[in-house]
Amino acid sequence: MCDYRIVDRMIKANKIPLLDHIHSVKGHDPWAEWFERVNLPRSLLTSSQEWGGVLLQDAAAKVGQMLALCLERAHCSGKCFGGFDIRDVYYIEYYQLIDINAPMKDFTSRRYINDWLSFNKIIDDHFRYTDPTSGYLSYTLYMEDFMFRISLLEDVPSTGRSWRERAVFFKNISLESSERRVQIVEGLVGFYRERLTSDRELFEEVLQDCGYWKRKTRTVPRMSSALTYSVKNELQDWVPANHYFENCGYSQLYFCRCFFGHYTVPGRVCALSCSFLRSYGTIGL
Repeated sequence: MCDYRIVDRMIKANKIPLLDHIHSVKGHDPWAEWFERVNLPRSLLTSSQEWGGVLLQDAAAKVGQMLALCLERAHCSGKCFGGFDIRDVYYIEYYQLIDINAPMKDFTSRRYINDWLSFNKIIDDHFRYTDPTSGYLSYTLYMEDFMFRISLLEDVPSTGRSWRERAVFFKNISLESSERRVQIVEGLVGFYRERLTSDRELFEEVLQDCGYWKRKTRTVPRMSSALTYSVKNELQDWVPANHYFENCGYSQLYFCRCFFGHYTVPGRVCALSCSFLRSYGTIGL
């Protein structure tokens, strides 16, 4: 039979203060292991002023994911910390987990909000980079939207009680890899195709507010060619390969899937590059 005292000692021996772990990974050069600057190819830019953006590297994203999942483990069991400090947070190297060494209390929406505000502070303090042009601290791709969502929790006093509400936070795409974001798009298209008509209509309602996405997409050279791609029909006439519709969320989503599947070229346009297209208002992930 397992001696749980030995297991407990093993866990404690592998507990590293999260702040120490972050400092050890970041080192003296945060661009080596923490942040990644990605320059887009000219075919994915609309002006000479644009260049690309900054992503979290895998080690940094992993820390964010582990911290978010640590909160969810508490919240889904009906508990909260009610707020915490980074000095309360430990990285358990052996199990690749994060542990928050703070008293747990019964779940309330106020305590739930405070937990995510504490998460927000850690992101602000350790997951922003200094923009080389402006000199200001900036969020990596998608992270600003994530932090904005957290700030809006204050306006929803009964939040956090359903898994769906919480999933927007603990499964947020700002902490996912570029490849995973592309997989999500492909999965959503597959999900739509398997639905009945009534279910598809519900799906389309969720994606409805997408604006004039085709107009914006045409400003990106490589994407414009994908949007207007034509094939010959049985009469040997050139016709659009796909019909895309303005103000239609699923149409935009399907275009994303086609672009990712057919227009990513190893060494030229990759999933990493595609991740940045949302920041130019062209496609959304």
